[in-house]
Amino acid sequence: MKTIYKYRDWQLPLHRRILTHQEVYLASPSTLNDPTDCRISPDYSLLTTKEAIDEYAKKSLAFIEKMPKPADFTFEKYHKKIVDSLTYYQEKTQKDHDKQHSEMQDKWYGIFSTSKKWNILLLWANYANRHTGFCVGFKLDKFRNDSRFGKAGSINYLSKLPRINPLTMFDENKLMENSFIETFTKSKTWRFENEFRLFRTSDAYTPENRKFK
Repeated sequence: MKTIYKYRDWQLPLHRRILTHQEVYLASPSTLNDPTDCRISPDYSLLTTKEAIDEYAKKSLAFIEKMPKPADFTFEKYHKKIVDSLTYYQEKTQKDHDKQHSEMQDKWYGIFSTSKKWNILLLWANYANRHTGFCVGFKLDKFRNDSRFGKAGSINYLSKLPRINPLTMFDENKLMENSFIETFTKSKTWRFENEFRLFRTSDAYTPENRKFK
């Protein structure tokens, strides 16, 4: 594959900038059509035993050991708080974590979604103003050789979205794998898009600096 394609609506000034300013826009997950896109966060219901919860608490403590802590912090108190939250308040803990995770993603993630084909009728209908817009082809090597993008690849479409075990969050060998699962996995419902995605993270995104030449 040498070319990737972006379907656009000529009526929208931001879309026209691809041609008038040689500029692409890196979207936040909150603006994507698929509400589950990038929302695969660690699933605490996978910690099904007291031993697994205790192991998670210990790994979490080791992770925050060098971080700033409140004056009344003790490892014993923090350990008990984690164990209690996963034992007695797991549903609330999951919802709170999902909310925090989504807010972080929306601020830090920049996504440029393209398709491997230019002639998909549903994409002309959905993303090119009902077949009245335009489609731009990009040389894939131009993006692959651009150091500003950290990841690039085809979306993996699955009948059932995977779950990430929270224990793997502390495993350096699993971090990259989990990252790809989170950001490059979608339901097979969206398979018609034939998506190829480029991805970048930043802790200082604004609407203006999401624009890339």
